[in-house]
Amino acid sequence: LTICFYVSYAGYFTVPAYGPRTALADRHTVPLDTHPIASAINRTINELEHTKLDAFPSGHTMITVAVLIVAWKRARKLFWWLLPVGTLLVFSTMYCRYHYLVDVIAGLVLAFATVPLADRLYEWMAGRPDSARPIEDSATYG
Repeated sequence: LTICFYVSYAGYFTVPAYGPRTALADRHTVPLDTHPIASAINRTINELEHTKLDAFPSGHTMITVAVLIVAWKRARKLFWWLLPVGTLLVFSTMYCRYHYLVDVIAGLVLAFATVPLADRLYEWMAGRPDSARPIEDSATYG
């Protein structure tokens, strides 16, 4: 997850982009119908977040998909519980106008690239001789 956060933040600095809630705010003709608590949270985020150039890639998607990948590999029963929540979270980043579709696609691709890289990096740092072996031994992880 740490590697995912670093890759995500590198994307924010390399490709600074406003999300739709900021860049297209004057073009939104239909307001989001939300609960008063959700509206208060949204207002608070908009007021407290000073840097709004953090749309590409979607860190929400990267972290969610990374957790799902690890759950698939190591805790299959947990994966099935997390999948609907993760799917809704990724969809909601677009629905709530935090990310464009391209941000989500980039986050998805980067998660699938980052998790194996992080696994190998962890094995290398741990000094394990089997660092080239992918983590696919489902008998070990259940």
